[in-house]
Amino acid sequence: MVLSFLPFYLNPFPSPAKDLPKIAVWDLSPGDIKPTYAQDLTLILVSEVSKLEKYEVYSQENVRTLAGWTAQRMTLGCTDAKCLTALGQMDIAKLISGRVGKIGNRYTISLNLFDTQNTKAEKSISEFCRSEDELIELVQQGVRKLLGASIEPLIPPKPEPPGKPGKKVPIHRSLFPAPASFLHDITYDGEYLWALKDNGTVYKLNTQTGAVVSSFRLIQGNPKANSSGITWDGDYLWLSKEDRYYQIDVTSSISGGTTRASVLREIIVPPSLGGRLEWDGSCFWTHDSRRIFRVSKNGEINRTLDIPESIKRWVDGGIAFDGKNLWIPVNRLAPEVRVYQIDPLTGRILRSYKQNHYDPSCSNVVGLAVDRSNSRIFNYVFPYGPIYLVDSVSLK
Repeated sequence: MVLSFLPFYLNPFPSPAKDLPKIAVWDLSPGDIKPTYAQDLTLILVSEVSKLEKYEVYSQENVRTLAGWTAQRMTLGCTDAKCLTALGQMDIAKLISGRVGKIGNRYTISLNLFDTQNTKAEKSISEFCRSEDELIELVQQGVRKLLGASIEPLIPPKPEPPGKPGKKVPIHRSLFPAPASFLHDITYDGEYLWALKDNGTVYKLNTQTGAVVSSFRLIQGNPKANSSGITWDGDYLWLSKEDRYYQIDVTSSISGGTTRASVLREIIVPPSLGGRLEWDGSCFWTHDSRRIFRVSKNGEINRTLDIPESIKRWVDGGIAFDGKNLWIPVNRLAPEVRVYQIDPLTGRILRSYKQNHYDPSCSNVVGLAVDRSNSRIFNYVFPYGPIYLVDSVSLK
């Protein structure tokens, strides 16, 4: 009699419907983040599962009390067959476990779904973001993806204004697979596309076939830090990594079979400026999660713009310059994955286009490079590609 009463009494998130399958949510384990963040995100995770009204939800503490397990036993996790079987005997059909951490400059959330009746892993997902401010949304949408629920936008998308007569419509055209996974940025020199991988490897790509013409690697700086940005100034490549911008002699770097970048110059900048990179003819452009910066070749900030409030929470990708205006994308957590044209004097949004070639379940458009002479923009989809073109974009 007592045991039959316990599930209802111990469940702090009861669902209105009866006879729902039971699901347990284990505490998220913290990686390189504050343990209190993992605790708070676990509570959010439990709440989000309850909102679906498809399960009777039990937290880890509920299960411990119900099963009479010790606190020490609970720290061992519950992914082995013995523990899953025990949950199954308590009529708990599913188990969610996971981890939240930080790798380099990126935050990660990994969630796992287990079938306790068949004692096997059922599904796993991993989500990424660049700011701890996005972790809550990452959990909210991650658990929906894990459980196969529809992913709802955080705010309703605004309807597009009616098109004007003669307005050019962006045409998306897939070009080729990315030369490697986890590229961080791309740039275009007027003939070739250059792609930067997180470990500092740079690929020179034929824009017609995607073939790798040559490659080299930046080995300077902290070996554990990611290389983040790449741009072309008309004569040289520039790479960003933490608090440095590196000027690269491309000819020297790829001659003689060498695989190391030939660094001509280093510029010291504040660490917050070590992200994606773009060149406007006289200065660099970069951004963090709140502001856009124009940086001189001496490493001095000569202009700061606030990222528009309407898109600020979702900006963590590349930056491009079309000869007059800036372009920045928003990530997949936004109501719509779009690329926005920004006035470099005021920071005001001028226009935008919707991204088509991307997988909303796992991808962000992070790399942008403008072909100014042909009014088109190269796009790279993180983390696995492809690289594609958006043609017929009126850049002016």
